[in-house]
Amino acid sequence: MEKALNTDATGHDHAAIVLQIVQTCIDDFSANTDIKAQPDLTIDESGLDSLSMMELMTELEDAFAIEMPDDSAERVNSVSDLIDLVDQCLATQRH
Repeated sequence: MEKALNTDATGHDHAAIVLQIVQTCIDDFSANTDIKAQPDLTIDESGLDSLSMMELMTELEDAFAIEMPDDSAERVNSVSDLIDLVDQCLATQRH
């Protein structure tokens, strides 16, 4: 049986966890709390400013026990990019 994309050996769905954390940050920090986190949501559309993005990145690092490169926030344009970044960091840190 193949493992689903964005899941680890325990079956945890990374994408769902990232979406939940992004939604919490939007609810806490964005001026527009009607926004719903989804993979195609851009960071600009999310209403998160640079300080909020740094908080989001820290939340993701803590949730997944990963360390993201310092310039990660600058390279992220969408929630999908965040999901990919988490997956890359997890894959890198497993090796």
